[in-house]
Amino acid sequence: MERVSHHTEELRGLYQQRADVHVQRRRLVSQAELERRSLTRTEKEQFDGMETELTALTRRIEQSLTHARVDQVLALPADQRNSGDLRLLHERRQSLVRELRALVDEVEDSGRNLTPEELTQYDRLQAQFDAITETLAEPVPS
Repeated sequence: MERVSHHTEELRGLYQQRADVHVQRRRLVSQAELERRSLTRTEKEQFDGMETELTALTRRIEQSLTHARVDQVLALPADQRNSGDLRLLHERRQSLVRELRALVDEVEDSGRNLTPEELTQYDRLQAQFDAITETLAEPVPS
């Protein structure tokens, strides 16, 4: 339940951030329209920055929704999981492998050890990977 609450709060914050950026973007465009002019170079740069931020926020929302769904599937008894649930777990596990590899590669490429923050991130990703692997190894009741 704590994980679901975490995802709910995270999603609420991300949706609010995205809505705020939409409002800022609309105000920028509305002001130019009201003055019957095109966006200035600075305004265009601001608009482009907002577009980039919206794309990043949308990606984070999608990731958070996926993580929430994975947590829900992990909480299900084995006999209540369907093939779509198992596919989701496999996809998330593959994603975790990529994230873990990227983290380790970055550290190795820079010739240093993991920072405390990176170690915490690594441990969190590894714990998720282990939980999914354990769940996928459970026999499905007939």
